[in-house]
Amino acid sequence: MLAYLEEIGEADNTVTIIVSDNGADNNEQDKIFPEWYAKNFDMSYEAMGLPGSYVNYGPGWAGASGTPLNLFKASASEGGMRVPFILHYPAKLQKGKLTDAFAYVGDVTPTLLELAGVPAHEGSHDGRKVHEITGKSMVGFLRGDAERIHDPKDPIAYELAGSAAVFRGDYKMMRNNPPFGDKKWRLYRYTDDPLELDDRSEAEPKRFAEMQAAYDAYAKEVNLIEVPDDYNPLTQMQKNISRNQGKEQTKRVPILD
Repeated sequence: MLAYLEEIGEADNTVTIIVSDNGADNNEQDKIFPEWYAKNFDMSYEAMGLPGSYVNYGPGWAGASGTPLNLFKASASEGGMRVPFILHYPAKLQKGKLTDAFAYVGDVTPTLLELAGVPAHEGSHDGRKVHEITGKSMVGFLRGDAERIHDPKDPIAYELAGSAAVFRGDYKMMRNNPPFGDKKWRLYRYTDDPLELDDRSEAEPKRFAEMQAAYDAYAKEVNLIEVPDDYNPLTQMQKNISRNQGKEQTKRVPILD
């Protein structure tokens, strides 16, 4: 693709983004759905990496892949959320800058809209009410006109399958639900402690309470329904896929009058 853009003279006028959607994948689908994988893939060691094989390296190697960050995909720890992000657009942005400034996935859309010169909608489209676009454009920061993308007072909240986090300034409040954690909220100054070793929840109770309030406000805003105490995302995945497979099989059964 990049070679083609060079060939047609559009490489410098094209926004190119490379980003991972989450940390290392710890899942072992062949153990969750052994019959399906055995039927559709060659799971032997000799076939590993060849066409027709399917390989998951499991939580051990996922943890190694994310070293030194804690945990992996589906957790709210840095190993599950902190990912590389590369944006290339020579036509309008400065080159060769490496930064550790905080940005979130919701910032990508408003960034692309601004670079394309397309105004973001404000809650309506063609007379219909629609969800407002979240996030902030990174363009000002990428051009060197701003020192940050997000105001340090603004919280950014997240939840997935019960695990959740709130980022604000240099701090991160997070919890991991089973099987990754104990559902207990913890507070870290993640810019200095990306390994999440020093829980600051007792040392900074006021900040901890403020970030809990920020999460509660986020949950109310998006109508978030907390998962039950016995919820396990892998078990739920098994139920969902088994249910969907049953529907597919039902569709294929001929109905005879």
